[in-house]
Amino acid sequence: MTIAVGPSVLFRKAVNTPIDRRTLSDELIGHLRDMIGSGQLRAGSRVSVTGLCRRFGVSRTPLREALRMLAVEGLLVMSPNKSAIVAGPSQERMNELIPILSALEVLAGELACARIDDSGLEHLRLLHQRCVDCFEGNDPSAYIDTENAMRNVIFEFADNRKLIDIYRILHAQLRLPVLASAAPPEWSKAVQEQNQILRALEMKDADMCGMVTRRYMRHRAAILLAFLTTVTNGRRRRKGARGEARPAAPA
Repeated sequence: MTIAVGPSVLFRKAVNTPIDRRTLSDELIGHLRDMIGSGQLRAGSRVSVTGLCRRFGVSRTPLREALRMLAVEGLLVMSPNKSAIVAGPSQERMNELIPILSALEVLAGELACARIDDSGLEHLRLLHQRCVDCFEGNDPSAYIDTENAMRNVIFEFADNRKLIDIYRILHAQLRLPVLASAAPPEWSKAVQEQNQILRALEMKDADMCGMVTRRYMRHRAAILLAFLTTVTNGRRRRKGARGEARPAAPA
């Protein structure tokens, strides 16, 4: 059986085709948000206006308007020269978003408990086993893709378009990273909690699903915090190295 993996509901891959101009602004914002959420536009990278205009077949004016809207959402940072940079994860943003995302995932799980069918459960079992295999094989990139696919299935069975739209926007702002090869111990705990979420869905126990999802989100927050600490320390080391390499001023 082929397992569907990747961004299908929460994050869709942007396509290299011209956009329907009747809904140009909304389409551009949606495509760019998905590109950020799926990692096609990486944190800290400068957005190529020329490249995106060519990709979507649009002029600079509507694209720049879309970039301004995404800056308001916190997904981009507009520099003084009006160029846009993809915002990276931050401790402050994480503290703001994790409780909200946790509540949304709890709600999605509770709704899915009442609606998920046997085929959906079987799909989740296969995806969870793939997550376990990725964890044991130390393949963090494939793990993240499969974890996203599991979340997609749960949100699909929650069957609430507004819930999906709100989650997509906020999750993209969080900018969860791909796990480093030296992942923190919370990765193991998150895999265990995934299994408990699956059990709750099988039992159609909304209360259990909510409780386990909250624990799961705490582990994901710990993973992000570990990543932020690593990034911060790396920046400090690079800054220190540049300072040491700078030649001394002549006497």
